Order: sequence, then C-alpha cells, then structure tokens
Amino acid sequence: MKKVFLILFVLVVSLSLILPVLAQEKAPAEKAQVEKVVAKAKKLSKKDPITWVADTRGEHGKGVWGWSTAMYNENIYAYALFSIAVMVAMGYMLGTLSDIVMGMTGIDLKTRKLRE
Repeated sequence: MKKVFLILFVLVVSLSLILPVLAQEKAPAEKAQVEKVVAKAKKLSKKDPITWVADTRGEHGKGVWGWSTAMYNENIYAYALFSIAVMVAMGYMLGTLSDIVMGMTGIDLKTRKLRE
C-alpha cells in the first residue's frame, strides 16, 4: 500500500512540475500578440502612472462613507489608522455584547475556578 501511495505522490509531484512548463509554451502567433500588448503597456506606463482612488460617486460619496473614501483618497496613512481604530472598537463592542449574552444564558466568564 505504501508503494502505491509513493507512486501516486511521485506522479502528482512530477505532473505539477511539468504542466506549468508545458502551459508556458505558446503558439508563435500568440507570442507575437502577447509581445504587442506588452510593448503597448510599456509605452502607456511611461506616460501616466496609475493612481488608485476610491469611487466617491453615488452612495459612496455621502455621509460617513463619503468621509472615509475622501480620507482614503487624500491620506492613506490616516485611513489605515482610522481602520485600525474602527476594528479595535468593533472587537470591543462584540466582546462586550457576547459577555452580556453569555451572562443572560447563565455562563459566568468573570469568575473561574482553577481545578487540577
């Protein structure tokens, strides 16, 4: 039984190493098309750098969502700190809520008796 698993393992490993190489070999026409696209992309990348911005149109541009998307667009570090603070606050609220619910069901997590 071990020999069968060993043969299957060797087969799977060898196929996983061979298949990507075979997949990379493309037809000459496809290679030419890929080279054209890469050359065009290089020309475009020299002209204008890509800028990532959040979309503030529609519902995302109003209220708290608009404020947070504007913060993301203007200062990514402030947005990162804001996101961390929101996650901490949400974790605290969920923990407190779960303590309240468990207290209502009779599970007491505040006092523990250590038994050995």
